[in-house]
Amino acid sequence: MTSTNSFALPLILALAGAVSACSGNDSNTGTQPVSGAGGDQSGSAGGGGDTSGSGGALGGNGGSTLGNGGVPNGSGGGGSGDGGSLGSGGVGGSSGGENSSGGSGTGGAPPAKPPCLQDSNQIVLIGDSYINWVSHTFPTDINTESGLTIEDFAIGGTSMGSGGIGLIPPQFDTALAKHPDIRAIIMDGGGNDVLVPDTVQFPQGGQCKMMGATSPTIPDCQKIVQKALDAGRALFLHMAQAGVKDALFFFYPHVPTGTIVGGTDPNGMLDYALPKIKEECDTAYDQSVAADPNHTIRCHFVDLVPVFEGHPDYFAPTDIHPNPTGSKAMAKAIWAKMKTDCIAQPASSGCCEP
Repeated sequence: MTSTNSFALPLILALAGAVSACSGNDSNTGTQPVSGAGGDQSGSAGGGGDTSGSGGALGGNGGSTLGNGGVPNGSGGGGSGDGGSLGSGGVGGSSGGENSSGGSGTGGAPPAKPPCLQDSNQIVLIGDSYINWVSHTFPTDINTESGLTIEDFAIGGTSMGSGGIGLIPPQFDTALAKHPDIRAIIMDGGGNDVLVPDTVQFPQGGQCKMMGATSPTIPDCQKIVQKALDAGRALFLHMAQAGVKDALFFFYPHVPTGTIVGGTDPNGMLDYALPKIKEECDTAYDQSVAADPNHTIRCHFVDLVPVFEGHPDYFAPTDIHPNPTGSKAMAKAIWAKMKTDCIAQPASSGCCEP
């Protein structure tokens, strides 16, 4: 059931982090890969430093903050952005990750092998208009890339913790009621928390998409992001309890400024939220272990900033949403990451447990 809504979604994702459940590896595809080289001895994707040294610098050109890296069983660092610095970590400050265009990161100790996908009903889409919107074709594009039939439960205009025209977390419950054996989720979220703010709860919320780099200094803008992070964390723990093993969380690109939906400049809030969200994603596995070692979830973060960098042609005219070309690039990056991290892969891949 694919639902099409009419609202804006886009920009900062505020959750994710929390939501972010996350502990996984990253990778991109097409002409802009998003993943780092795998860590030593079961280190989650992205090369890591020795003895679990923490690593990660924000990659240039939109590369995302790298996660902890290390051996043995240390959390993975992930690849740096194109031209970005490699994540240093561990004894002697050995560098982690490989230079590759795109940004990614992972966190948390991975399981020996993730479960193989048995059928397409074990993976679903939830989120906002960066998944489900009239300007692009992402649900079709991700199905084409994966060769699966992934059902779309995302609704344009929804938010993670506040604002929007509804919330993203209930979409998971709707999906779970229809498909009780969900093992993997592809999602985004947090953009409408800022773009369509709850100005009753946060009176200064309307300024968050108008002030560019100064927006993060506004107290209510900080509170909006934190509420989204808290909602995301709760969602990922809820997913873990329901049996979900992996969540692929992607975060918005820098969007065109001066649009009706996006306001004067919402990119300042995106830059503020991105590392917070990524950290939540990278630590989701550890959070789920602490909550219940028998129900754990890994979060895999994909940063779309490097995917869209230098590609104004990826956006719909006078809009912050992708067009079909942009959504195809998104799908390539996301599915490449999923193959690298062995998310929702068939037994024939050899990377998962049948």
